[in-house]
This record gives sequence, structure tokens and C-alpha cells, in this order.
Amino acid sequence: MAFKGMMSMLLNSKSPQNWKRPALSAFVALSSLTGPSAVAHGGRAPNQSSEETSKIDFSRVTSFLGSQNLRPAPVATPSLRPQVELRLPWEKKEEDAEKEVPKAIPVAAAKLPQPKASSSPQAKPAPKTTPRVTPSPKPQVAVSTPTAAEKLVQALQPKAAPAPSPVPTPEAPQSVVINGSTYSVRGWHADYSRHLRKTVTRALLDLAPGRVGDFCENYGALDEGDRRQFWADFFESIAKAESNHRLTTRYREKTFDYEDPVTKDAVYSEGLLQLSYGDEVWADCGFNWDKDEDLDPKDPRKTIFNPFKNLGCGVKILDKFVKSRGGDLKSVASGYWFIFNPKDPNGWKRFMAHLVKTKSASLCKVAKSK
Repeated sequence: MAFKGMMSMLLNSKSPQNWKRPALSAFVALSSLTGPSAVAHGGRAPNQSSEETSKIDFSRVTSFLGSQNLRPAPVATPSLRPQVELRLPWEKKEEDAEKEVPKAIPVAAAKLPQPKASSSPQAKPAPKTTPRVTPSPKPQVAVSTPTAAEKLVQALQPKAAPAPSPVPTPEAPQSVVINGSTYSVRGWHADYSRHLRKTVTRALLDLAPGRVGDFCENYGALDEGDRRQFWADFFESIAKAESNHRLTTRYREKTFDYEDPVTKDAVYSEGLLQLSYGDEVWADCGFNWDKDEDLDPKDPRKTIFNPFKNLGCGVKILDKFVKSRGGDLKSVASGYWFIFNPKDPNGWKRFMAHLVKTKSASLCKVAKSK
């Protein structure tokens, strides 16, 4: 009974589960020592009494248990709590050291939270302000007061005469008054044509039609009035090609290797028909160099710029050439005006372009149609 009570105490005790299995092993060992019948009968044989049973040789039991090296076997029991191995602080293993080193997280795998775009309106940047630069005050220079002797010396020094102010160049007048009538320096006036019709010479009016053929083939069929109109248009066309109908046109003849016999200077072609002061010597044009010498070279009051004197002189020059030279009108006129020279085709074109716009062109065309 004692043996049975001991086993019951071990099995029913609150000892840990890992101690119950060694107790059962001891029970089986005892049964081998006392016999199976003893275990079945509470630790004694059926034919033994309780007193005999109490005479069990416990020395054999003790030696047997010592030889079995009975230790509690580890049993894996499920537990909700993690198994923590207890060890002293200085009993660290190499695995713990590895755990303490944090592993680097790959940058590509790390998902960092991105900042959200703000829904509030962005504040406008403040305008840049340029700092004001305060000018540094100018150093004051001490002004010494002149002494009485210095004032006397300054008073005795001669004062410099003031520089003369530049005289403004007067603007050239754009018109001229002749015999009470005002004429612009530009353009063609009807009085010019009337003057030409009156001053045309008899030599020009009676010129053989064959010599005028390049300008008007029907010249022989025209009456005197129409012929006068033709000569007026003829000189008007020369003035258009030479001066563009500007009274004050002036051009220096660079190809002439002699000086003007009147002005004693370079030869200049001036006025509507581009004449020279030297023409006064042999054509009696009415130019007065003594009066014009003190005027501005472009002053329209110069006698050579006078349209009536200039045109009248042109008529006289052509009259002399027609009388002294043979040939057609174009070749005769080229002796004085270069626009009729074959070497100046542009001048000839300007002349003809204007002649076809005059009354003479219509007169010649009518004569041609007849």
C-alpha cells in the first residue's frame, strides 16, 4: 500500500508534466523487481501478506533507480507564449550579435511616403527690390577768399573777348519773285511755255522738215503756231532731262579741262537748261556774274537761275548751232547738250519720255495719221 500510495501521490501531484513520465518508468521498474502480480495486488504477490510485502528490499530499488539515470525528458508542449531562453548577460552567443546588426533596406524596395500636393494656392514670390544706393556726400573743398593783392592782379588782366556766336545758315528760299510774279523753284510753269513760243527764232521755225524728222516727221505740214508749240515742248523736254524742272540745279563739269572765262573758276552747269556763265560771252544770255557773285551758289535770285533768261539763252544757243552746223536736229543739239549724245542713252530716254506727253506728240501723231 505504501508503494501504491507513493505512486498515486506522484501522479496526482501538481508536478510538471515532464516529471510524470519518470515516475511511471519507476513504477514499471519496481514491477519488474516485485513481479507483475505484486503490482496488480498493490505491490505485493497474491500469496504474500501485507507484512511480507513491507519487507521489500529497498536497497535494490535504490540501486536500480540510480543506474537508470532518470531525468525529465523534454516535452514539446504548445504554448501561446514564445519560448525564451534564459541566460546570463555575459552568456551571449554569436547569433545574438548578428541579430543586433540591423540589415540595410534596399532603396528600391523601400516605399517611402510621398508628400501630397498642397491644395492651397501657392504664395507669389515677393518682387525683388533693388536696394537704394545712397550717394556719398561730396567732400567739401575749402574755398579760399582771394586777398586784396590777388583781386588787383585779376582786375588788371585783360579780359578775353567772348567767342562769336555761330551765324545760322539761312534756309534757301523755295520760290523767287520775277516781275511781280512768284515762281516755285520746282516744276514747270505755263509762263515758261508762253515765253518760249514768243522767243523761238526764225531759223528754227524755218528749219527743213527733214532735219526735224526724228522728233516730228510731219513737221512740214504744221503751221507756224503748231511749230512754235513744238519748239516750246522741245525745250521743256530738254529741261526735264537736264534739271528735272528745278531752277536751282547746279552741276560741276569735271570733264572740262578749262576754267569758266567769266567766273574764273571751274565750269558749272546751272538752271533749267544747265547753262554756264561763260555762255554770256558769245550768246548774250543776260547773266550778271557781278551781281550773283555775292549770293549763295543755290540762291534762286541768281540771274542764271532766272527761268526766262535761262530758256531764252538756250534758244539763242540752238539757233547759232543750227546756222553754223549742218545735219539733223539731234546731232546739232548734241554739240551742246549731252543727252542727245549716243553715249548717254539714259538722257535720251528721259527726253523722249517727256516729249511724248506734250502737245507736240499729239500733233505729230495726227499729222502721221493723215
